[in-house]
Amino acid sequence: MSWFRRNKPKIEEQGDGEERTVKTEGIFVKCPECENPLYKRELMESLQVCTHCAYHFRLGARERLNTLLCS
Repeated sequence: MSWFRRNKPKIEEQGDGEERTVKTEGIFVKCPECENPLYKRELMESLQVCTHCAYHFRLGARERLNTLLCS
């Protein structure tokens, strides 16, 4: 009877050729001014303005026209 017996097999490491992906990639945006993470959806709802420090992100021409004409 051993006390320290591993019942489950060891976890295998991924090969060097495979890239690891993060499931939260593309969900968060980091504010360049205050460096707080922001949800992309929350940033879109606030019209590309940081909710923490009121930093205004750059808007492209199509985004600007879309907010002017659709709002």
